[in-house]
Amino acid sequence: MIDRFCFVNIKYLEKIYSVGNIVILNEYSFRECQSLNSVNLKAKGLDNIPTCCFSKCLNLQSINLKNSLASIDETAINHCIRLNYLNIKITKHIGRYAFAFTAIQDLNVDNSTTFDSDAFAISKVGSIKFNNYDNYNDYLTLKEIENKTNNINTNLTLKNIYFIGPDKKEHLYDFKTKSKVY
Repeated sequence: MIDRFCFVNIKYLEKIYSVGNIVILNEYSFRECQSLNSVNLKAKGLDNIPTCCFSKCLNLQSINLKNSLASIDETAINHCIRLNYLNIKITKHIGRYAFAFTAIQDLNVDNSTTFDSDAFAISKVGSIKFNNYDNYNDYLTLKEIENKTNNINTNLTLKNIYFIGPDKKEHLYDFKTKSKVY
Protein backbone atom coordinates (compact mmCIF):
# COMPACT_ATOMS: atom_id res chain seq x y z
CA MET A 1 0.00 0.00 0.00
CA ILE A 2 1.20 3.49 -0.82
CA ASP A 3 -0.13 5.94 1.74
CA ARG A 4 -2.07 9.10 1.10
CA PHE A 5 0.21 12.09 0.30
CA CYS A 6 3.26 9.73 0.46
CA PHE A 7 5.15 11.21 -2.51
CA VAL A 8 3.35 14.53 -3.04
CA ASN A 9 5.49 17.15 -4.77
CA ILE A 10 8.68 15.05 -4.88
CA LYS A 11 10.79 17.09 -7.29
CA TYR A 12 13.24 14.47 -8.61
CA LEU A 13 11.10 11.34 -8.91
CA GLU A 14 11.22 10.46 -12.61
CA LYS A 15 9.93 6.88 -12.90
CA ILE A 16 7.73 4.51 -10.96
CA TYR A 17 8.34 0.85 -11.68
CA SER A 18 7.01 -2.04 -9.67
CA VAL A 19 6.53 -5.74 -10.21
CA GLY A 20 5.57 -6.29 -6.57
CA ASN A 21 2.20 -6.57 -4.96
CA ILE A 22 1.07 -2.97 -4.70
CA VAL A 23 -2.60 -3.53 -4.08
CA ILE A 24 -3.65 -0.05 -3.02
CA LEU A 25 -2.70 3.40 -4.23
CA ASN A 26 -4.23 6.12 -2.09
CA GLU A 27 -5.50 9.61 -2.84
CA TYR A 28 -2.83 12.17 -3.67
CA SER A 29 -0.03 9.55 -3.52
CA PHE A 30 2.01 11.06 -6.38
CA ARG A 31 0.30 14.42 -6.93
CA GLU A 32 2.47 17.21 -8.36
CA CYS A 33 5.59 15.08 -8.91
CA GLN A 34 7.00 17.52 -11.45
CA SER A 35 9.75 15.27 -12.87
CA LEU A 36 7.69 12.08 -13.04
CA ASN A 37 7.57 10.97 -16.69
CA SER A 38 6.56 7.29 -16.60
CA VAL A 39 4.60 4.86 -14.47
CA ASN A 40 4.98 1.13 -15.06
CA LEU A 41 3.11 -1.07 -12.58
CA LYS A 42 2.87 -4.80 -13.11
CA ALA A 43 1.32 -5.45 -9.73
CA LYS A 44 -1.45 -7.97 -9.32
CA GLY A 45 -4.43 -6.88 -7.29
CA LEU A 46 -4.29 -3.18 -8.10
CA ASP A 47 -7.84 -2.31 -9.17
CA ASN A 48 -8.21 1.45 -8.80
CA ILE A 49 -6.43 4.74 -9.37
CA PRO A 50 -7.89 7.01 -6.68
CA THR A 51 -8.69 10.72 -6.64
CA CYS A 52 -5.73 12.96 -7.51
CA CYS A 53 -3.26 10.07 -7.36
CA PHE A 54 -1.24 11.36 -10.35
CA SER A 55 -2.90 14.76 -10.68
CA LYS A 56 -0.73 17.64 -11.88
CA CYS A 57 2.29 15.52 -12.79
CA LEU A 58 3.06 17.91 -15.60
CA ASN A 59 5.81 15.83 -17.24
CA LEU A 60 4.08 12.46 -17.00
CA GLN A 61 4.04 10.97 -20.52
CA SER A 62 3.07 7.32 -20.06
CA ILE A 63 1.20 4.99 -17.74
CA ASN A 64 1.52 1.27 -18.35
CA LEU A 65 -0.38 -1.21 -16.18
CA LYS A 66 -0.18 -4.91 -16.94
CA ASN A 67 -3.52 -5.81 -15.41
CA SER A 68 -6.90 -4.22 -15.89
CA LEU A 69 -8.36 -1.72 -13.45
CA ALA A 70 -11.92 -1.60 -12.22
CA SER A 71 -12.00 2.18 -12.05
CA ILE A 72 -10.21 5.48 -12.29
CA ASP A 73 -11.66 7.96 -9.81
CA GLU A 74 -12.48 11.59 -10.41
CA THR A 75 -9.47 13.85 -11.07
CA ALA A 76 -7.13 10.83 -10.72
CA ILE A 77 -4.90 11.71 -13.66
CA ASN A 78 -6.01 15.22 -14.56
CA HIS A 79 -3.71 18.07 -15.52
CA CYS A 80 -1.05 15.67 -16.79
CA ILE A 81 -0.67 17.79 -19.89
CA ARG A 82 2.02 15.63 -21.55
CA LEU A 83 0.34 12.27 -20.88
CA ASN A 84 -0.10 10.75 -24.32
CA TYR A 85 0.32 7.01 -23.73
CA LEU A 86 -2.02 5.01 -21.54
CA ASN A 87 -1.91 1.23 -21.53
CA ILE A 88 -4.72 0.40 -19.11
CA LYS A 89 -7.85 -1.62 -19.63
CA ILE A 90 -10.62 -0.04 -17.57
CA THR A 91 -13.49 -2.40 -16.79
CA LYS A 92 -16.07 -0.50 -14.75
CA HIS A 93 -15.94 3.26 -14.27
CA ILE A 94 -14.12 6.47 -15.19
CA GLY A 95 -14.79 9.36 -12.82
CA ARG A 96 -15.44 13.02 -13.46
CA TYR A 97 -12.42 14.92 -14.83
CA ALA A 98 -10.32 11.73 -14.57
CA PHE A 99 -8.45 12.56 -17.80
CA ALA A 100 -9.12 16.31 -17.98
CA PHE A 101 -6.26 18.34 -19.45
CA THR A 102 -4.30 15.36 -20.81
CA ALA A 103 -2.89 14.57 -24.24
CA ILE A 104 -4.22 10.99 -24.35
CA GLN A 105 -5.37 10.20 -27.87
CA ASP A 106 -6.66 6.61 -27.63
CA LEU A 107 -8.37 4.81 -24.78
CA ASN A 108 -9.33 1.13 -24.37
CA VAL A 109 -12.18 0.26 -22.04
CA ASP A 110 -14.42 -2.73 -21.38
CA ASN A 111 -17.93 -2.81 -22.81
CA SER A 112 -19.45 -2.27 -19.36
CA THR A 113 -17.38 0.83 -18.53
CA THR A 114 -19.36 3.91 -17.54
CA PHE A 115 -18.21 7.53 -17.65
CA ASP A 116 -19.02 10.46 -15.39
CA SER A 117 -19.67 13.74 -17.15
CA ASP A 118 -16.56 15.60 -18.23
CA ALA A 119 -14.29 12.58 -17.70
CA PHE A 120 -12.27 13.82 -20.70
CA ALA A 121 -12.81 17.59 -20.38
CA ILE A 122 -10.28 19.64 -22.36
CA SER A 123 -8.37 16.53 -23.42
CA LYS A 124 -7.21 15.27 -26.80
CA VAL A 125 -8.95 11.88 -26.84
CA GLY A 126 -9.47 10.96 -30.48
CA SER A 127 -10.90 7.47 -30.12
CA ILE A 128 -12.34 5.15 -27.49
CA LYS A 129 -12.47 1.38 -27.95
CA PHE A 130 -15.10 -0.63 -26.08
CA ASN A 131 -13.67 -4.16 -25.89
CA ASN A 132 -15.62 -7.41 -25.60
CA TYR A 133 -18.81 -5.85 -26.89
CA ASP A 134 -21.00 -8.93 -27.34
CA ASN A 135 -24.08 -7.00 -28.38
CA TYR A 136 -22.66 -5.09 -31.33
CA ASN A 137 -24.27 -6.25 -34.52
CA ASP A 138 -26.24 -4.79 -37.36
CA TYR A 139 -29.14 -4.21 -34.99
CA LEU A 140 -27.36 -2.06 -32.41
CA THR A 141 -29.29 1.17 -32.66
CA LEU A 142 -27.90 4.67 -32.63
CA LYS A 143 -29.99 5.28 -29.50
CA GLU A 144 -28.15 2.43 -27.73
CA ILE A 145 -24.82 3.94 -28.75
CA GLU A 146 -25.89 7.38 -27.56
CA ASN A 147 -26.95 5.90 -24.21
CA LYS A 148 -23.53 4.25 -23.88
CA THR A 149 -21.69 7.49 -24.64
CA ASN A 150 -24.05 10.16 -23.28
CA ASN A 151 -21.64 11.45 -20.62
CA ILE A 152 -18.73 11.93 -23.00
CA ASN A 153 -18.10 15.62 -23.49
CA THR A 154 -18.89 16.52 -27.11
CA ASN A 155 -16.51 19.49 -27.19
CA LEU A 156 -13.52 17.17 -27.43
CA THR A 157 -11.42 16.11 -30.34
CA LEU A 158 -13.15 12.72 -30.01
CA LYS A 159 -13.98 11.49 -33.47
CA ASN A 160 -14.44 7.73 -33.36
CA ILE A 161 -15.80 5.16 -30.97
CA TYR A 162 -15.04 1.52 -31.72
CA PHE A 163 -17.01 -1.45 -30.44
CA ILE A 164 -14.86 -4.59 -30.53
CA GLY A 165 -17.14 -7.59 -30.95
CA PRO A 166 -16.54 -11.23 -30.08
CA ASP A 167 -15.27 -11.67 -33.63
CA LYS A 168 -12.46 -9.18 -32.73
CA LYS A 169 -13.59 -6.90 -35.54
CA GLU A 170 -13.78 -3.18 -34.91
CA HIS A 171 -17.21 -1.70 -35.50
CA LEU A 172 -16.90 2.04 -35.89
CA TYR A 173 -19.27 4.73 -34.64
CA ASP A 174 -18.42 8.24 -35.88
CA PHE A 175 -18.98 10.45 -32.83
CA LYS A 176 -19.07 13.72 -34.76
CA THR A 177 -21.66 12.68 -37.34
CA LYS A 178 -23.53 10.38 -34.90
CA SER A 179 -23.56 7.54 -37.39
CA LYS A 180 -22.49 3.91 -37.56
CA VAL A 181 -19.72 3.07 -40.00
CA TYR A 182 -19.10 -0.59 -40.77
